[in-house]
Amino acid sequence: MRSWLGNNPLHHPLFGPVLLVAMILAVYYPALFSGIHPVDDPGIFSLYSVSPPLTKVLLPGSSYYYRPFVELSFWLDNLLWGMEPRTMHLESILVHGANTLLIYVLARKLSFSEGVTAVPLLTAALFAMHPLPVEAVSWIAGRTDLLLTFFVLFSLFFWLRWIVAPNW
Repeated sequence: MRSWLGNNPLHHPLFGPVLLVAMILAVYYPALFSGIHPVDDPGIFSLYSVSPPLTKVLLPGSSYYYRPFVELSFWLDNLLWGMEPRTMHLESILVHGANTLLIYVLARKLSFSEGVTAVPLLTAALFAMHPLPVEAVSWIAGRTDLLLTFFVLFSLFFWLRWIVAPNW
């Protein structure tokens, strides 16, 4: 028979990720109602609302910056839900949540701990709640920064995995 002392929810492997995602949703929930930013977002909405051809989105030379993945994400937003600002803000919040979870996983890998420890959780919580990415998360055009962070962290994750077991 197990003791109630042995059923500590803090030792559950999903405790850290669930806590981090709940913190992000609680803090960034008001961004869902912020609408579009008058400086940059109307240009995104006017360009992608008319469904430009995919070649214009993916090939270089059609805009000032060449960011095919970001532009593809805006193109898919129009295709899937018609450039709805609330959904686009929710996507940004979810990408920030994915970045936070990647920070948590990387901190666990670097601290060589299998269970939930305080250092990876505090590291990811600091990343999640730090005021620096507020503009990137609550501004639709800030998706560039969020996706860049995602791919850098994902690359770092696979690089660390390759260091431990170098196979392709």
